[in-house]
Amino acid sequence: MIFKRKVAFLSALKTKARLLLLGPILFVSLFLAGNYWRGKSAGAQTAGYIGGYVFPVSAKWGEKVDFHLSTNASRVKIEIFRQGVVQEKVAVVDEVKGTYFPCHHSEVGCFFPKVYSLTLDSRFRPGLYLAKFINKDAPLEEDLAYFVVKPDQPGSLSKIAVVLPLNTWEVHNFRDGRKVYPSPYEPGYEDRARTASFLRPWADICSNLELGYPIGGPAYIWWLESQGYFPEYLTDIDLDKNPAILSNYRVGISLAHHEYWSWRMRDAVENYLNNGGNFLFLSGNVSWWQVRYDDDYSLIRVYKLKEEDPYYLDSDKNNDRQVTVNWYDDPVYRPETLMSGTGWFYGGFWEPGPQSYDPDPLHPPGFKVYRTADPEWSWVFKDTGLKDGDRIGTAMFQSMVENDGTIFTLNSQGLPVPAETEKTKTPGNFTILGISNPTRSGSRYGHSVMGIRKTASGGIVFTGSQEYFSAGLTSRDPAIEKIILNLLAKLAPGELKEKVSLPYTAGGLKVIEFEPSLSSSAFDFQLESAACSLNSGHDSYWVWVLPENISDSGSFYYSLGSESGWFNLKSSTSNPWSVLTDSATGFAREFHLQKERTYRFNFSPRTATTGIKKILLTNTQYFYPSRFGFAANNQTVINLPSWTENAVQPVLVNLNPAADSYMESWNPTTNYGSQTYLRVKNDNVDKSLLNFDLNFLSGAKINRAFLKLYLLQNTNNVLVNVGAASLSKNWLEKEVNWQQAKSGLLWSTPGAAGAADYQSGSINLFNQQKIQAIGQWYYFEVTNQIKSFLENPAGFQGFLLLPVGQNSASTVLSFASREYPTAAYRPVLEINYLPNSAPVSPSLTPTPTVFFSPTPTLGPTLTPTPTPVLASPTPTATATPTTAPGTGECLPESTSGRLYFQDGSTLISPPLVWEADFGQNFSLSKAGRLEEIKIKVKNYGGGQKTAGVAITTSANKKLENNLPSPLVWQGTITIPCCYYEGWVSVNLSQNNIVLNSLTDYFVWLKDNSGYHAIAWSKGSLEIRGWNCSGDELLPTATPTIAPTPTATPTPLSSGCLPSSTLEKAAAYEIGKNPNTLPDVWETGFRRLILPSFSGRGGQIKLSLHNWGNGGKTINYAITESNAEIVNGNLTAVVATGSLYLNGGYDGWVEVNLPSETLLEAREYLLWVKGQNTYRGAAWNCNTIPSSSGLFQLYLYRCQ
Repeated sequence: MIFKRKVAFLSALKTKARLLLLGPILFVSLFLAGNYWRGKSAGAQTAGYIGGYVFPVSAKWGEKVDFHLSTNASRVKIEIFRQGVVQEKVAVVDEVKGTYFPCHHSEVGCFFPKVYSLTLDSRFRPGLYLAKFINKDAPLEEDLAYFVVKPDQPGSLSKIAVVLPLNTWEVHNFRDGRKVYPSPYEPGYEDRARTASFLRPWADICSNLELGYPIGGPAYIWWLESQGYFPEYLTDIDLDKNPAILSNYRVGISLAHHEYWSWRMRDAVENYLNNGGNFLFLSGNVSWWQVRYDDDYSLIRVYKLKEEDPYYLDSDKNNDRQVTVNWYDDPVYRPETLMSGTGWFYGGFWEPGPQSYDPDPLHPPGFKVYRTADPEWSWVFKDTGLKDGDRIGTAMFQSMVENDGTIFTLNSQGLPVPAETEKTKTPGNFTILGISNPTRSGSRYGHSVMGIRKTASGGIVFTGSQEYFSAGLTSRDPAIEKIILNLLAKLAPGELKEKVSLPYTAGGLKVIEFEPSLSSSAFDFQLESAACSLNSGHDSYWVWVLPENISDSGSFYYSLGSESGWFNLKSSTSNPWSVLTDSATGFAREFHLQKERTYRFNFSPRTATTGIKKILLTNTQYFYPSRFGFAANNQTVINLPSWTENAVQPVLVNLNPAADSYMESWNPTTNYGSQTYLRVKNDNVDKSLLNFDLNFLSGAKINRAFLKLYLLQNTNNVLVNVGAASLSKNWLEKEVNWQQAKSGLLWSTPGAAGAADYQSGSINLFNQQKIQAIGQWYYFEVTNQIKSFLENPAGFQGFLLLPVGQNSASTVLSFASREYPTAAYRPVLEINYLPNSAPVSPSLTPTPTVFFSPTPTLGPTLTPTPTPVLASPTPTATATPTTAPGTGECLPESTSGRLYFQDGSTLISPPLVWEADFGQNFSLSKAGRLEEIKIKVKNYGGGQKTAGVAITTSANKKLENNLPSPLVWQGTITIPCCYYEGWVSVNLSQNNIVLNSLTDYFVWLKDNSGYHAIAWSKGSLEIRGWNCSGDELLPTATPTIAPTPTATPTPLSSGCLPSSTLEKAAAYEIGKNPNTLPDVWETGFRRLILPSFSGRGGQIKLSLHNWGNGGKTINYAITESNAEIVNGNLTAVVATGSLYLNGGYDGWVEVNLPSETLLEAREYLLWVKGQNTYRGAAWNCNTIPSSSGLFQLYLYRCQ
């Protein structure tokens, strides 16, 4: 649900383990062998981009999994590992051939070529697998992907089914695209993805907490198998495909962060429970959002707002139950509490540190347990030694984690029992076993509630209600471990196999194990990098020794790298392992071993009676299992054969238009088919048309398609929502205008606005974009429209660009047309498709990426205008085209990495407007394409904040029209709530921002969410992205578009022709806080406005505070100064409207005035009221300085 910080655990062994070292008895020599990097030296390595994924993500024996790859590396090896107690290398494909397929907006799928297909068999034990794609010429360059293996018959190897939360993993993936966050009504939520695709690479599995230690799925796998339980593994998809699959098992287990569920998943679990099945929810934030799959299970749909979901918008009420909103919400009404007994709505976040709302802030975090001696449920606590009131699970509560709860009260015995069950829908027999200290979400408070119940059919449902439940297992919390073992012993008798002996009681994960032979005391091992190393290329390890005889107290001498010493065995029946210790301190000795190096371990016991059975290497911190891909010399690995299957491979084409033009209502008979730009005006005065030659696609299967447009100009720097609709009527480039599609064929409604002209229903969430910043590309997803062309070629006549929704501020957008002299900026239709052609063999020659423009067949052949002119009907000025600083062509030279880092001094509270003091300069050593900006900030307030961020290029920081200039990019960044201090980032991977190496750039920051809310902290700036191959310097000049006269509209009756510049027109009103807004107009909630000049249209900024957690609607009105309230309504209204206030928000909000609003330089009244939100929000001036007041007025000055 949110981005979570890593959990920091204190290793008991690092602080407490003290073992005595006895005198020297045996000699062990462990030295660095070779000290080399595999492959070529670092300086000679061939850089290469690698992105890979495996699909399907879950398959059983006898089925195939396909490996897909995009790379510019010439040779790639695939290694396959199984996640368990140790990451076991299972198979290797020595070499595959790939090709580079760029992918943006990966949330709809990348559709990379297939480079290998593997038919699974019993050599691949059921489990979670990791595929590692490795550049053979540069082994440190690699990519990782997960998939799941199942036996051919479910339940044949184990009666325990672990359900891996694959949906939640994927929706948090943002590699080369977007996540489905922020959630609705959080800052920036409009730009979130509405889909998540399994056909894309993973975003750094190593640091993805959903996938790794200490809280993700592999942590549970590590613990379960170390305890002797070897379950079968299912995924969310398996439950949706076959809801009856759980009937093959005695116990089902939900893991970790299990937030996103489909309707059929809920059916699968609830029907299983109703039929007597047992289920353990060792997870949190369970079933919070509903999702849907596309038919092939490659795509998840999650709109989060019913108003956006096609299932809600269509006329079919039968599918309303699958609308992708919260499970408790309209129109689904299936709360998660019905299944698990608890829900996030009644839990929320646990916040570290003493909190003011915690009545007992000094007690340690964790669950306070109840009913330890209850006759019905005491077996759950068997052999734990717990009594009522004890606390367990402290390790789960080490960071801001998500918890599920329910409403409860204390009965006459002082025991918690569910309350208000009609409201919560928690089953009445849900028995509470543990309650955490308070949690909260905004102003709503709750608890994490651990509980259990018996279904009517006799099944048991246990609920851990904690997202980090695995932390209680990996930290070896004895009470948590024993509770889960008791549950498994009771519900899955006979499933316990041989327990894997773990030497440690806290800290560390098993890495690699050796079994010395009797004939040799020497063996070699190598730490292979998985591109996930912390600590600058080396990690810290402990060495453990298991003697043949646990009563042996002999000793030996050891040496590892440059370290050596004598060591005394100290085993016991409870823990037969001994850890190598430092002779000076008695603490466990840490060995810092580097990746890609080979080490040799030699030893010789003091006496012949001392025998060593095993030696174990573990890492000293909670690293993720994917950090390690270790291989010992004696490891058995399947060498998979070369792939010889013939397959049709995807083709990627970039098409330029065969025809394009725009049309203008002010000049209805003028044709603009030869212009170098395409116009869209916010009020539908200008619309643009594009068509492409698509006949070559006949018989093809369309994977994805994007219309890409480059913005040259935005006259007033105003955000406009633009859609790419499908045209239905045939038109000609040199004849089309506002009235006609071509000579002799009129539009049914001028401006192609009629039902016979364009398909209004073709506009959706994916083919519209919010357009503002110039000098960058905008992407419209048009996959369905290209598919519709193949179904009915005559019914698709290209695209109509038009404004969508409310775009009140006046501006004209100008995109480069196909006649634009710089070819790199002309419109592009990018299509990824499977051709209807004979298959090729990728084992011999990889399918090439194809970039071409078929010969246009629509309209006459044109010669591009050599001198671009951006003008109205009578152009009089000429533009000088050059390359934009943020958009040069860049072929990625290597995988993403740090391009710039600045450890600067603290810049205290950023202002509410752009100020030069808050621009921080940087430069790149080589041209690069930006992927991410990271800024270190501190949140002084308790709520989530939004900050404005901008990049400019200039020799000196300057402002023009209250904006940083010259602007390369502008956006926002979200800062977590609750006094967060640390790094925040903004994803720029979709913006194609390319910066050169000889220009100074500046990153700016301003506070959008309230005065003194945040600070730009020390260690402040990091730029990440790809270096560009080729020259060190890309062109840097911004495309210059000379100002040209525009068509002059008829002045309005007022005689006011507004300027194009927004100016501040009113003084600030200072006064006492009017407190809670009323639900009706009241004179106490009005303020005098006296504009300093006359103007039309503009903007009002109001300082407001939302007391509650939910969003509020606020109404405003501007009236004449003599206005009155008559029958609850205002008289003499000049302008009115509404705005939306997010939950807990405190600060400035902006609302655009209708463009026809005319305010003269005289007195008016500004009114504010709530709307069904009594005591919900206030007109606020308590938290801002007196110089800022309650409102600001900006107008377009009358000329």
